[in-house]
Amino acid sequence: MTVRRYATTPEEEEEIRKRAFDLGGAPAANWIDPGCTTGVSEAIKGIGPFRHVEQTMWPTELDSQLKGLRKHVGEAGDLESLRRLLTK
Repeated sequence: MTVRRYATTPEEEEEIRKRAFDLGGAPAANWIDPGCTTGVSEAIKGIGPFRHVEQTMWPTELDSQLKGLRKHVGEAGDLESLRRLLTK
């Protein structure tokens, strides 16, 4: 698992929260669409550092899009690096 931190404004964060609320959570998972990734990508696409993200149902595709943005300000791949990231 990888955790990335992105610099966002309070207004961008509010728009993401609003979209997530309006979406009503992740759609029901099924064998075609795992659900969660679709909701996350829909909630963040086009906002701030996520302006070039497109909706996808594939976790690896969303990860690839986010990594390709090169807009994250921190990244953690293990517990110790996550602790450091969260204390910044």
